[in-house]
Amino acid sequence: DNARIAYQYGRLLLLRKEPKQGLKQVIKAAEKGHLAAQLLLTSGYSSGNYFKGDAKQAYYWAEKAAAQGSKYAQASAATWQAEGSGTKKDADKGVARLQAYASEGNAFASFSLAVIYRQGQFVKADVDKAISHYDAARKAGLGAAHAALAMMYLGGEAVKKDADRAYDIFLEGAEAGHIGVILLFARNLAEGLLPSNAGSEEAV
Repeated sequence: DNARIAYQYGRLLLLRKEPKQGLKQVIKAAEKGHLAAQLLLTSGYSSGNYFKGDAKQAYYWAEKAAAQGSKYAQASAATWQAEGSGTKKDADKGVARLQAYASEGNAFASFSLAVIYRQGQFVKADVDKAISHYDAARKAGLGAAHAALAMMYLGGEAVKKDADRAYDIFLEGAEAGHIGVILLFARNLAEGLLPSNAGSEEAV
């Protein structure tokens, strides 16, 4: 269909470092409801990759993609609403949305809540809740949650330092094939920050 063609052509142009024409094609596809195009605009405007960053546009397209059921977009839009990034700040509503999405099994929302409770953003800091949300995101298969939780235990950040538990969580993420976890696991092993073998043979 036309939207799919516009999206694919737009991506090709962006990869060829032709941002103006590439962005035009991706927006064309996104306006026709192409989810992948909406997600590309969400991440692109948020990160500034491929084209100039724009928080308002990132939030706008995140809401569009969220309405189509994208879990990543739902968590992004709710987090940005809580932060006031690209839209009017409403911490209570943003956090409530994240909690609702997390209750539905959205790993990205669980991860955002973990960060919020860990740092005490918008809510009272609560390490137990942070760990609980990291665990939910980890069990749902989000590699970033494996890495964050493992590093908490490895560094003893707000929890008792436990290199064996960090090892087990890293190992679980590595065995699941998460590249970022594998690289971080390998680096910490090479630096001698982790035990050379598992502290427990049981699954985390």
